Amino acid sequence: KYIMLKKGVYMLFHLKYTHSAESCFKNNKEKSEIFKNRLRKANEYGVTIKFNVGNSLEHAIFMLIETDTAEGVHEWLDPIVDLGHIELTSVIEKKL
Repeated sequence: KYIMLKKGVYMLFHLKYTHSAESCFKNNKEKSEIFKNRLRKANEYGVTIKFNVGNSLEHAIFMLIETDTAEGVHEWLDPIVDLGHIELTSVIEKKL
């Protein structure tokens, strides 16, 4: 179904999710559960969340995700795209 990379080769993406103070999940438990449940399903779409951190003062969540298809990422995020704003940036690992 997807064009996949060679076995063992993955793409990395930095994901930034934000929402307004008015639409904050702390004020809407239903939206919070929809969002959290979708994150828990990442593996079903070939997505691995490498880290997940947030800043509640800025209403922002940051993730590094790994996948072998961009399509899987889009399918995974599609049901929650309207809950806030998503920025998805391809990144590469830099050795220091």
